[in-house]
Amino acid sequence: MRELWGEADNQSTASELYEDMLAADIKRIRADEKQERDELSERLVGNLYREIAEESSSSASPPERRRRGVFGWLFGR
Repeated sequence: MRELWGEADNQSTASELYEDMLAADIKRIRADEKQERDELSERLVGNLYREIAEESSSSASPPERRRRGVFGWLFGR
């Protein structure tokens, strides 16, 4: 094959040829990772606020008193 095509005068690697594409891919990947981290932290903070609100609303109302049954009335429980 070398006889047919000859030696390349100027050899280059893919990183040299596609340097701009590589930089754009790295930038896109970093932006995606940052977006995923932001979404995760937003979900975690949202869950914490919701749990705190649920705890405060549930602790504000007193528990329901159950009616005593016949055995409870008889045995004083």
